[in-house]
Amino acid sequence: MLSDQLLQMSVNGLMIGLVYALIALGLTLVFGVMRIVNFAHGELYMLGAFAIYQIYGVWHVNFLVALLITAILLGFAGVLIEKVLLSRLQTEFLASFIVTLGLASFLQAVVLLIFGLAEQGVPAVLPGVVRIGGVSLSLERLVLIPVSLVLIAGTMLFVHRSRAGRAMRAVSMDQDAAALYGVDIGRTRAICMALGAGLAGVAGALVAPLFTVNPHMGGEPLLKGFIIIVVGGMGSIHGALLAGILLGLVEAFGTTLWGAPAAYIASFLVLIGFLLFRPNGLFGKA
Repeated sequence: MLSDQLLQMSVNGLMIGLVYALIALGLTLVFGVMRIVNFAHGELYMLGAFAIYQIYGVWHVNFLVALLITAILLGFAGVLIEKVLLSRLQTEFLASFIVTLGLASFLQAVVLLIFGLAEQGVPAVLPGVVRIGGVSLSLERLVLIPVSLVLIAGTMLFVHRSRAGRAMRAVSMDQDAAALYGVDIGRTRAICMALGAGLAGVAGALVAPLFTVNPHMGGEPLLKGFIIIVVGGMGSIHGALLAGILLGLVEAFGTTLWGAPAAYIASFLVLIGFLLFRPNGLFGKA
């Protein structure tokens, strides 16, 4: 029984941890390259969930096609946000804070006008369960793990191997020097914002069939994303992945053993512990 319970908690923790990692990857990429903390990132996650609800749940488009459309739409939204709102802010933290916070409220209001306040359900993509030993595991939750890993690995390959990814890393290290070497800063920022928004939207779309969707669902994932990038190290992609899994496991074990409120407190205790004893996070630079 104990081994079955451990397996159940581990699978749940890994699943939610990888979703958190997807959210945090977008946040840390935008911060690392643009030096902007995007407080509307949770609303991009929410838009991804509503996009999959409309495209897959209402229009009955194939889920994988709907997921691709969602990623493209959110990527385009990211470019639009960068070009219209963020391109002139550069590293002005207070201005970016106000603008992205206002954008979050605006996006919430738009979704409220279109869909209303009621929670919406998304049909299951892979109904059924898989039995491993004495544990019954949702097929959808199991499949979410390899899908998230593929997306994370693809993002890492893009950042480390592609020309655009190398430009992003150059801008994150020294924007002025990158510009002198011919890097198009505006284009690089737009690609970074598109990637960050796309990851947030896909994360929302992946979990939408597991839960209900509503216009206020972005607040908690945004908060968890901030915890992850602090624990993992500001700007660190590897740190975001490991910290996301760590937070997911803490929540899964805490919820099962002590209840949801205690698990919520435990995640903040992890954050406080890192701020006190390792403020630069797992992979942050001293």
